[in-house]
Amino acid sequence: RDPEMSRGLGDVYKRQVNIYQRERRIFQMKQSVRFKIISIFAVCIFMVTIVATISKSGVLPINSYESEAVEDYRQDAENEIKYNTIICGNFSDCNCEIIQKNSEPKKNGKLPDEYAYVIGYSSENYGAFGLHSSQFDVLYDDAGNGKGKSIKLTTDNGLQYLCTELLKDTDGSAVVIERNSGKIRALVSTDKKMVFSVNDLSDEKMAEYNSVEGLWLPKYNINEQPGSVSKLFSCACILESGNEDFTYNDETGIVIYNEGEVRNCDGEIMGMLDLKKAVLKSSNVYFALASMQVDRATIQDMIKKFMFNQDIDCDFGTVRTDYDLGTYRYDRASAFYGQGMTLFSTVSLAMLTQGVCDGSIYKPHIIDSVYDENESSVKIFSETEEEVLSENVVSNETMKKLDSILLETAENYGIPAEMNIRAKTGTADLVNLKQKATICSYNDDYIVVVSETNTDKYGIKLTDKLIQIYDYLT
Repeated sequence: RDPEMSRGLGDVYKRQVNIYQRERRIFQMKQSVRFKIISIFAVCIFMVTIVATISKSGVLPINSYESEAVEDYRQDAENEIKYNTIICGNFSDCNCEIIQKNSEPKKNGKLPDEYAYVIGYSSENYGAFGLHSSQFDVLYDDAGNGKGKSIKLTTDNGLQYLCTELLKDTDGSAVVIERNSGKIRALVSTDKKMVFSVNDLSDEKMAEYNSVEGLWLPKYNINEQPGSVSKLFSCACILESGNEDFTYNDETGIVIYNEGEVRNCDGEIMGMLDLKKAVLKSSNVYFALASMQVDRATIQDMIKKFMFNQDIDCDFGTVRTDYDLGTYRYDRASAFYGQGMTLFSTVSLAMLTQGVCDGSIYKPHIIDSVYDENESSVKIFSETEEEVLSENVVSNETMKKLDSILLETAENYGIPAEMNIRAKTGTADLVNLKQKATICSYNDDYIVVVSETNTDKYGIKLTDKLIQIYDYLT
């Protein structure tokens, strides 16, 4: 063979060997790294398991995610034991009339549909809902007789049943609350598609409930555009800022901004308007223009006083009012007449009404007390104390002026003067081309808010229902 060719082939062979050896070393290094990573991971898992086990035993308490997870497991186990062995406590109304009587573990007694959203259920298959969920620790805390503690509500059964009947076959809600307190006398949610009952929790029925959009969320806690009832807040801003003498001669029934326009209902031209006439006729144009008379900082201060834009945790759920003045004049005008980025629930409208008529806002609550009853006595474990969320919301002068205006407004709706009711209605345009009709009202003892959403009604159409509620109360 040619010597030069042999040397050339030898060099090629050596290079291939070197490449092979280098690639082998790289492969071995990768394998080694993988092995070390897997080993470290395995050791970590082992250590976490050991620490969690020791932590669970109470020998080594640690402040970490693992300790929280262990605590959750422990709490779940304790809750399951309670649920399986302790009879759930009872529910009663403010007159001590039993609403739900429970007599055996893992099974709730029959509950009136009128209370389905409020009291809810506790189920082995579907967990807990309503007060059965939020008050689980109370209801399954053995009072010494194998039965959990009972809960007395602030509601009046007769009133709860009446409000439910009045709103039957509607997407409706009603809140009745005592003045100068946070005691809720009625808290009602209805759905026109289906009656929500907790007495049948079969798979078939639960599937049916889940098929109805929005069924699980009580209507009294849903935030939507309120319409003209939010002008109660606008009136408070106008009066508190010293702009009560603001007048406007409405010759067009419309005010135009770069971003949109504000119209009176049906485009009505209302002529010369002062605050009183603007409330009586519910002029959107007047309140849109009045929003520019009130200093923005003053409105923001009033927003804080009325507890808007913050979550308020109550025993029946979270209450929130979203009030956004936006960036443009149109946004601010829209907020002042109850549209735009202004969102209230029925409960938060009741709180707004309380701030306007009483000058203080109380934390609404539906639990009166926790008790245990046996054959010979009743033992009270705790009672809900009234909590003032905001004081001096408006001045006495503002309260008196608004009281006079709203009394005349209620009479204008056809409410008899002898009933001494002050009221304001509102109708909001919703995104689904439907409306939300609402009426906010109060007398010397109670605040009543009634609302129907996804409807063709105007707020004034709820007046008859409102009168029936006050007839019951008086």
